[in-house]
Amino acid sequence: MIFSNRFASNIYTVCKEIINMKLKSIKYFRIKLNNAWYAKIGGMHCFIFDKNGVPALAIGPHWPFYIGLLSVILVVGSIFTFYLAPDISPYMVYIGFCVTSFLVIGYTGTFLRNPGILIPEPDDELELESQTSQNKICLECKATKTPTSEHCYSCEVCIDGHDHHCPWTSKCVGKGNMIWFYAFLFGLVAFIVYVSLTLAFRQRTLLRRRPKKD
Repeated sequence: MIFSNRFASNIYTVCKEIINMKLKSIKYFRIKLNNAWYAKIGGMHCFIFDKNGVPALAIGPHWPFYIGLLSVILVVGSIFTFYLAPDISPYMVYIGFCVTSFLVIGYTGTFLRNPGILIPEPDDELELESQTSQNKICLECKATKTPTSEHCYSCEVCIDGHDHHCPWTSKCVGKGNMIWFYAFLFGLVAFIVYVSLTLAFRQRTLLRRRPKKD
């Protein structure tokens, strides 16, 4: 009885060590599962992987910022498009709807698209590469660096074509979502111009409707 308990205890200890080693190495393993749809790489929530383990979609750790700013855009856009613009002209309603939609699409695309995550290499490939090119391995995430990549300590991954980390998009802006970020900036400028023009035209309309004093 004592032998069986000790044997079971030893088996449990060995299994626990194997599981711990496996969990530790998973963080630095390239995802090669077919039809994989979700995995967390560093601080990024990644979805829909291709055959090379590269995610199509990635949501960063600062996703609450996206929810907050998106809510502000939708509320402000709805007020100006459906409440203030009808008093000016039907065309202002159409313009407001198009500008707000373009801004939301650009912002959401920046939020969802993979910015260029460099997938960590398996341990066996990592050892081989480290012997030949020590300076090409990121010491933080164990990914193979590129000339334009940079490790982001907020996202906890290396980003190819790294430009900057933007908490309002929840993550970094890089090679994969740069076009979407430009679309977001263009839409934001157009949205600010639309809001300003709507306020100006509405003020002029109210002044014209005000009865003239004799």
